[in-house]
Amino acid sequence: MTTTSTSAVAGAKTGLPDGAWSTPRRMRAYQIVVWALAALLFIAGEGTLGRARAAMKTIGRDSAPSIIAAQEINSSLADLDSNAANYLIGNAQHRAEAMASFEKRRVQATTRLVDAAQNITYGDAEKQPILTMIQELGRYLEIFAEARYRYDTGDLRGAIETYRAATSLMHAKILNAALQLDSANRTYMDDVYSDQKRASSGAEGIAVVVGGGLAAVLVALQLFLLRRTRRIINPPILIATLLAIGFTADLVHGFGAARQDLKVAKEDAFESIHLLWRARAIAYDANGDESRYLLDRTNAPFHEASFVGRVTDLTSTPEKETPDRGLFADELHNVTVPGERAAALEMTRAFRGYWNIDQRIRKLEQSGKHDQAVQLCIGSGQHESNAAFDRFDQALAGVVHINRTEFDRVIEDGDGMLRRAELMDPAFAILIALLTWLGLRARLKEYDA
Repeated sequence: MTTTSTSAVAGAKTGLPDGAWSTPRRMRAYQIVVWALAALLFIAGEGTLGRARAAMKTIGRDSAPSIIAAQEINSSLADLDSNAANYLIGNAQHRAEAMASFEKRRVQATTRLVDAAQNITYGDAEKQPILTMIQELGRYLEIFAEARYRYDTGDLRGAIETYRAATSLMHAKILNAALQLDSANRTYMDDVYSDQKRASSGAEGIAVVVGGGLAAVLVALQLFLLRRTRRIINPPILIATLLAIGFTADLVHGFGAARQDLKVAKEDAFESIHLLWRARAIAYDANGDESRYLLDRTNAPFHEASFVGRVTDLTSTPEKETPDRGLFADELHNVTVPGERAAALEMTRAFRGYWNIDQRIRKLEQSGKHDQAVQLCIGSGQHESNAAFDRFDQALAGVVHINRTEFDRVIEDGDGMLRRAELMDPAFAILIALLTWLGLRARLKEYDA
């Protein structure tokens, strides 16, 4: 009597040669396909999550600090130049206050220049503006020292002419270099963000296709085992199928969450941070124009026009709380964090108070009351221009703080989520592979027996 093996019967049922596509070989083929798809899903997931973490680092740790440093340098140097003008128009008390502020801003600017130099990540695009600022700031300080000497020795006309050279150098080269440093980092940030946004969307589609294929193969394997081995359920294969679905869902969710975190950090919080720092630098320079208007009477129309232009960059309607155009309007249109709108409106109200005092300064100057105009411009009283500007500056800093807190939180949470996902995904892939092997091992042993 001849005994027909189980594998031979299986081969006969399919009409295929037993040696080519026996049931054990098919099970092993299923196992290889499952392992390959799990590995492919793991590779796609880790690659995308790694790029997302790199984008988080670029935006949150590399570009953003350099952009903020550039604008801090810009603000500090603009105020330094403003205090240089204040020294040349005030009395002894004004001069003492101006030099104290001048020295404070010098230290702030040089400290942030060192910070920026230590955070160079994009080569000459950052290095060259930093070198320009360091070199030209030294020249500026030398020129202003000469202006002070001329003023202190009674040569007011010579002091003003020398200061013109200093402020021209500041605006033509130094502040322009700060803007170049900002631009270099901002361009790179925008490019990284756009690339990651596109890559993340494409990766979701790949994860769905590969993960769906993996789950489908595992379901097909379960049905194959049902037909060939008469087992209704293979628990390890069933669990592997559920894990494949969970793995895919986890990756798709992770990609979407990372993309949303980057959007909140970059488009919501950082856009406000950036435009507010720009507004701060412009406002400091406008405040300097106010002083230069009183100092350099020959060029007073130029300084007045410069002041008006910078104010227009900030707000189309400085007399109103809610401007239609300008950086303040842009901020009000980008309110996304609780408490941000109220803080932004407080900022615009504070600027309106400063602008109203500026209008009084100009009326006094045009009426021949120069000393009164100077006192209102650079005096330390609560109702004078400097105090009003400080209130505006503090209100602006409050809006920046709200957005910076949100930015740091989102970057930190997003990086933590991606780090956890990078640890979870290999566990998913390994478990799927292991469960598939366990689910088939017993069935293969039956055939080997």
